[in-house]
Formats: sequence, structure tokens, C-alpha cells
Amino acid sequence: MKRHFLVFLVLLAVALMVLGLDAQNPPQVITLGGQTFEIGMSREKALAELSTCCTISPGAPEPDSWSVTTKGPPFEILGFIWFAKGKVSMIRRDRGQFRQEEAVSLAQSLFRLISEAEQSGSQMGMIETATEEGTNLTIRTITLRFRSGKSIVLDIHKVDLNQNQKGKMGDWVDLGDTLAEPH
Repeated sequence: MKRHFLVFLVLLAVALMVLGLDAQNPPQVITLGGQTFEIGMSREKALAELSTCCTISPGAPEPDSWSVTTKGPPFEILGFIWFAKGKVSMIRRDRGQFRQEEAVSLAQSLFRLISEAEQSGSQMGMIETATEEGTNLTIRTITLRFRSGKSIVLDIHKVDLNQNQKGKMGDWVDLGDTLAEPH
């Protein structure tokens, strides 16, 4: 009987710890137009919040999806919001649109590298970011690590030139993949 009671106390303590940890993790939110939205928020509340800051219009072809823009002009796309069963089911915040040929080429290369890793059976392990500051150069690195040991590395080089050095060197991005011992 004492053994069952001890097991019950241990399970109760673990359950309380898990509930306590969950309570410490607030719900994930996204801000559109200065308004905060979260998954599970009522459709009515979300649409009311959006009407205070933004223009919404049906986001075809998906059912019950809406594009969100500034009231403009100029009109700026802020993102999209989707509803299911009267609640927010997904939110997307747009961070920018890059039309330059090199930006499109970079995105296609990144897509190919991730696709190749997935097709080879690699499962995503983790995503890391790092920043290195130099005298006139900042390198921001995004690393997608796969459990197989493969990684995709995107380095963003931002050159901080003084007035005398302008035009000598610009910013650039390096994209590559590595293979190391699996973790």
C-alpha cells in the first residue's frame, strides 16, 4: 500500500511540474498591424481587431482565409489569417518581398538544398543562428542541421564601410551545405 501511495505521489509531483512548466510558456502570438493574434482566438475577435488597423479581403483559393494589408495608400501586405470552426487556425506575417534576380536565385538554391536533404531521408534536427561582429563586417549565420549530419549554412555578410570606402565592397550572402558526424 505504501509503495502505491509513493508511486501516486511521484506521479502527482511530475504532473504538477509539467503543468507548471506549461504555465510558464505563454501562448505563441503574431502581431499584424500592431494587433496581437494567437491560434484559437475567436474569429469575431480577430476580425474586430483587424478592422481597427487593417484592410482585409478574401485570400482565395483557400476557404476562410483573408489577406491583411495596411489601410494605405500606399498599401502594404502585412500577412494572412485563416479560420476553421470559428477560430484562428493559422497566421502568416509577411516580412518582405525581394524581387531581385539574385534573391530569387538564392531562394531557389535554398529550396533545392532542403529538398535534397529531405529526399535523402534526413530529418531536421535543429535551426541555429549566430552573429559575428568584426571591425567593418557583421556575419549573421543561419544553420539548418539535419540528424544525418548534413547542414545547410546561409551566411549574410553586412559590410560597414566608412565614407572613404563606399563603392569598394558591398554586402553579400553565401549559401552552402556541409556534412559532418551525425549528432
